[in-house]
Amino acid sequence: MTDMNSPAIRVLVAGAIGTIELCNPARRNAVSTTMWSRLASAVQALNSDDGVRVVVLRGAGGEAFCAGADMSEFDGKRSNAKQAAAYTELTERAYSALEACSKPTVAMIEGPCIGAGLAMAVCCDLRVGDPRSVFSVPAARIGLGYSYENVARLANVVGPSHARDMLLTARRLGVDDALAIGLLHYRLHDAQDDTFTKLLESLVNNAAPSMAASKLALRAFCRPGSPGLLDAAREAVALCSDSKEYAAGRQGGAVGSSGTLPAP
Repeated sequence: MTDMNSPAIRVLVAGAIGTIELCNPARRNAVSTTMWSRLASAVQALNSDDGVRVVVLRGAGGEAFCAGADMSEFDGKRSNAKQAAAYTELTERAYSALEACSKPTVAMIEGPCIGAGLAMAVCCDLRVGDPRSVFSVPAARIGLGYSYENVARLANVVGPSHARDMLLTARRLGVDDALAIGLLHYRLHDAQDDTFTKLLESLVNNAAPSMAASKLALRAFCRPGSPGLLDAAREAVALCSDSKEYAAGRQGGAVGSSGTLPAP
């Protein structure tokens, strides 16, 4: 039996929704090295599951999305440049897996979304916050170098101006500020708000090949120096014309697939 108090990555599948839970309750779901090593494989497993149409990333327990990387490990695993390079390589595999997922990814953000938590969230296609959501990149406060890749990801989401503000001031943003700069797409107003459930339902019922093609095109746009991505995006767009979803859509039929949705 898994110790619910031990750092872990939990994967849950309910109908067409695959959920990855960051579970480290003692540290507000901060990500340990063990969790980093398992996150990439969890994303890839859900991406390979034909029954899963949407992937959700959230913090276990509903009190915190992720308080960042687990700093209790830094003295032993991230205390110099050599260790930092190895640590960045480990985390980058997780970030890249989220970005490369061909299925829509949704970050459901409850409470703190800090540092590495924010980096994971911006790797997701869509982000939903609740009234308690708080966002920050505290690297400047602790003297940590925030990787080029994560700076670029943040700037692609909120723009260079807002990224500068967040990175240089290390200030905390509430849910309304996050919405205003495009860091969040949607917010929940209370426990009865069904925005999250409706969002998942719309994604489940949209055409998977079309969404995958759009995701590839957006990745190619954000990385203009990657001709392989551009070629893959163009090929994915072309394949949509021969898909069963497009054939159904031309006839006015449903292009997606109904699935069981998790509770918000």
